[in-house]
Amino acid sequence: MGHKLGLPISDIGPLRSGYVTLTAGSVAGLAALVLGRPR
Repeated sequence: MGHKLGLPISDIGPLRSGYVTLTAGSVAGLAALVLGRPR
């Protein structure tokens, strides 16, 4: 896959930070959903 796209190793940094942001966002959303749900 890397050979086909020809991406340098440095491009993995932004990709990983984007993935972390996405994961953190979904986790925060899930937490808000659980905490905001009436018991």
